[in-house]
Amino acid sequence: MGRSGGRSPGRVAAPSSWSRLKRNRLEPVTRASAEERTQFRDEHPDWELAGEEITRTFRFADFSEAMAFVTRVALAAEAADHHPDIDIRW
Repeated sequence: MGRSGGRSPGRVAAPSSWSRLKRNRLEPVTRASAEERTQFRDEHPDWELAGEEITRTFRFADFSEAMAFVTRVALAAEAADHHPDIDIRW
């Protein structure tokens, strides 16, 4: 993980299928259809389709700013019981 021009991409992937732990059991989460993923991308042009995942890359001026953003995403995601894959690179 190295620096790239003083700015770092942070990749947030919202997978279309995953499982969550609930009452000590894994329960499948409904998979978004190809049509739903395409519709989402059409309505949110800053996001991209990568196979069955919906992704977006964010860039920040410094590591602290990137981590503050990830914390805000984590709080909102936890409240929504949604747990996206987040890839942080610096």
